[in-house]
Amino acid sequence: MRSADIIIWGGGSLLTDHTGILSIPYWFCLLLLIKIFLHKPVMAWAQGLVIHTILGAFFAKRVFSLVDIATVRDHDSYLIAKRLSAKKVQITETADPAILLEGTSLQKGESILREQGIPTDKPLIGVTPTFWPLYHRTYDLLPYAIARRWGLRKHRGQKKIMELLSAYQASMDLLIEHLNCNILLLPRYANDPWPDITYLRQLKRSSKHPERVYLIEADTYAPKEYFSLWHHFSCLLSGTMHDCIVACAVGTPCVHIVYEKKGEEFSRAAGMQDYVLPLEEFLTPQGQEKAAELVRRCVALRKEKMQMREECRMRLRKLAEKNLEIFDTLVERALTPSHEH
Repeated sequence: MRSADIIIWGGGSLLTDHTGILSIPYWFCLLLLIKIFLHKPVMAWAQGLVIHTILGAFFAKRVFSLVDIATVRDHDSYLIAKRLSAKKVQITETADPAILLEGTSLQKGESILREQGIPTDKPLIGVTPTFWPLYHRTYDLLPYAIARRWGLRKHRGQKKIMELLSAYQASMDLLIEHLNCNILLLPRYANDPWPDITYLRQLKRSSKHPERVYLIEADTYAPKEYFSLWHHFSCLLSGTMHDCIVACAVGTPCVHIVYEKKGEEFSRAAGMQDYVLPLEEFLTPQGQEKAAELVRRCVALRKEKMQMREECRMRLRKLAEKNLEIFDTLVERALTPSHEH
């Protein structure tokens, strides 16, 4: 860091307190140390803000007093940042840079499917559940991963997780029966201390058609290799916003199970607002049927919706490219000798 001209701090949901009350104070202390000891300009890059507590707002406001320039990835984050900004720091609404993902290979995806023994003779529906919101609490002092390594919180959120698994199982079974498709389950976190693989194994076993459900367990692929699978999905059913962003980037239809406002905002910006289902609704029998119906509609209307999705994707790409444009202005400012100001 000492040799750097600029520090990029980002991005994604770092200024959030819904996963632990000490998260935002931690980032404040880190940025304060950078400013005190390194005296470097700092850019807050494509930040997403989720702030529920007075303590979180208190420290987030002071975080914005330490950065020199900031971009945020959605409109709600922009409104929060403008409200909290204690000085006249430039804050620009952009988009998540993940939409700029390039280089994913159709051929690499085919290779991975062959390696994993996943047939391609039927439509393939990707399913990427997330258990993230069920692992955390706003007033946790320890991050979940550290607590798990210390043997704590082994049964955190178990009842809700079982409900979520049951909901995915019901929707998957409907899809297999109505679309004559295969299902590919993909974990968000494949390694300890995260128990995602255990839950997805359970989900596969609980299906009425386990022989049609596949699971990639090994975390052995680079991100671009992993996301090359998205090219081969007839549709993606996902509980995670970033998997939906990748789907948008590569042109794959997606149904999004949302648990936060950020997911709704992205889906609206991507032209996917008709293919969003709130998590609490998904946990009901009617919601599980609706999720399956939305996937079927996505598959049926894939070609008809292609143009609209492409227009939304290009708009989001332009917004995401603003992050780099704004970074360039900070670079120019940082490298300009002080006597020229």
